[in-house]
Amino acid sequence: MLRKKLNSVEGHIVALGGGGFSMEPDNPVLDDFVLGFSRRQPARVCFVPTASADAATYKEI
Repeated sequence: MLRKKLNSVEGHIVALGGGGFSMEPDNPVLDDFVLGFSRRQPARVCFVPTASADAATYKEI
């Protein structure tokens, strides 16, 4: 049985558990590495905060 690829787009999903965005504003090495996977400028990012104890500033990102 032959299967046809329709509009197949290769991409990346990067998940971080702690660290990264907003953790070290003076050291963007990890942020820049992750954003480097994006083909768009500016990159599109989906931020999913944890259910409790997040900083209030996360609501404004």
